[in-house]
Amino acid sequence: AAGGDANNSTPWAAGRASHSRRAAQRGEGGIRMAWGSAQEAGTMATLMLHHPESIAEEVGLCMVDQAALPPDWNIGALPPIGASPDGIIFFPRSKSGGKSGSVGKSGVRDVSDRPVESGGANTTTGDGASPSTSIQTGKGSEGGDVEEDVNDALDNLWDGGKEWERLVVEVKNSSPFRRAPDRPGRFVVFDRDPYDTPPAYHMPQLQMEMLAAGTQAGLLAMQSATRGVRVFRIERDDKYIRAMLALVSEFYVTYVLGGEEPPERMFAHRQDHREFVSATVRLARTAVIWEQIPTHHKLPGEVYDLRPFISTP
Repeated sequence: AAGGDANNSTPWAAGRASHSRRAAQRGEGGIRMAWGSAQEAGTMATLMLHHPESIAEEVGLCMVDQAALPPDWNIGALPPIGASPDGIIFFPRSKSGGKSGSVGKSGVRDVSDRPVESGGANTTTGDGASPSTSIQTGKGSEGGDVEEDVNDALDNLWDGGKEWERLVVEVKNSSPFRRAPDRPGRFVVFDRDPYDTPPAYHMPQLQMEMLAAGTQAGLLAMQSATRGVRVFRIERDDKYIRAMLALVSEFYVTYVLGGEEPPERMFAHRQDHREFVSATVRLARTAVIWEQIPTHHKLPGEVYDLRPFISTP
C-alpha cells in the first residue's frame, strides 16, 4: 500500500475515497464488482492506445434480429434477446488476424467487408483523441442502415487501401484485492497470473454478442492491475449459437410461455445440453492469445493516482 502526498493529487480524490469505502463495506465480493465496472473503460482505452490505428464504434444494447436467423436453423419462439459488449472496435485485417469478410449465416454483413476508398485523416485527431465519437450503432441516419453510416464514417476518417475487421470486445477484470488472512478487516494486493485459456463460462456471452452485433469474431480482454492485459481472439461459431438459441427457445416456450416453474438443472440429463457444455469448453480451449499488453496505457495529459489503497494503517 502507498500513501503520502498523492492523496489529493487528483481532482476526483474525495469522490474516489467515498466510493472505495462504500465498496469495502460490501465485502470482498462488493470490491470485485466495483473494480470490474470501474476498469472496463480503462481497459478499452488501453487497447486503443496500444493500437492507434484502431477505431472504436459507439455501442449500447445490440438486439438480435430474429427475422435474419437462417430458416434452416429451425429455432422456435424466442424472447427479445440483446447483448451489450463493452466495445466494438475496427482493426486492419493485417493486424486483427481476421480473414476476408463475408456475409455471415445470420445475414448481417461485417462492415469491414468493404475497404475504405477515400479519406486521408490520420488515426487520431491532432490532440490525440479518437475520431470515433461520430460512429454509432443501431439505426443509421434518417432510418438508414448502420453499415452504410459506419462505412461512410470510415471513408471520411481513414486512408484508403486498407481492409478492416469489426470485432466485439468484452472486458473481464481480475480484482487484485484479497482479504489479509492474518489481519481481519484488512486487504492486500494479490494479483493472479494471467489465464492461459479463458474460462469457458465466458463463451456463451461472447457468442451472443457476436450474433447481436453482427461480427465474425470477438476479443476477450482480461485485465489485471499489475500484469497488464491479455487479449484472446475468439471466432464466431454459428453451430454453437444455433444450439444455444435452441435451448433458450425451449426454456422460453416451456417455462415462460407455459407458466411452469422450471426444475433445478432442467436440461442437465439431456444429451444436447451435455454436447453444448462440451462445445463451450472446446471454444475456450481453442481461443487464441491475440496479444499480451504488459502495461496499462495512460491518456495524454491525465493525472493518475496509482495508490492501491486510499488509506493505510
